[in-house]
Amino acid sequence: MLLIGALLVSGCSKPSRDDKITARDDAGLALWLSKHSAIFTPEDIKEINTSRQQIRYKVMQSRPGLMSGEFATAVYSEIDGRSVHELLLATYPLQIERMKTELLNYQPQLERFQGYQQNTQLTDEQKETVAAGLEKLHRLMREHQEELARLNKRLSELERQGGKI
Repeated sequence: MLLIGALLVSGCSKPSRDDKITARDDAGLALWLSKHSAIFTPEDIKEINTSRQQIRYKVMQSRPGLMSGEFATAVYSEIDGRSVHELLLATYPLQIERMKTELLNYQPQLERFQGYQQNTQLTDEQKETVAAGLEKLHRLMREHQEELARLNKRLSELERQGGKI
């Protein structure tokens, strides 16, 4: 009788922000999130989904060619059993590294446009195209730098919070 009572109490316990994620696939994570929907804000859910996406990228890069079942197993082996805080702490560095890589990837394009800008033999139309390209590139780089700063700030917040999102 005590065992049945304990099972009923544990099965009906109130969801907590500190609960470990129980998910072996997308449907499992969706179910876990729906059970916790009253305690997570839409921003929290977005952050959790972004973390899942970062793990997907990581698995795709490290183990290309996995069949869908193996892929889901690899992804969710990194999610299942973690708290949301642990998940975020594990994936923000991945996002930061991706953003740094994207910024570095702009460098050759920037140098090429700057080289074109120095070319005195360009037509007015070509100069306008180069100027527009440089403007767009600078805007993209600025946006990426702002996002990188935001990611670093959020990671610092998470590290200071020590277990709470």
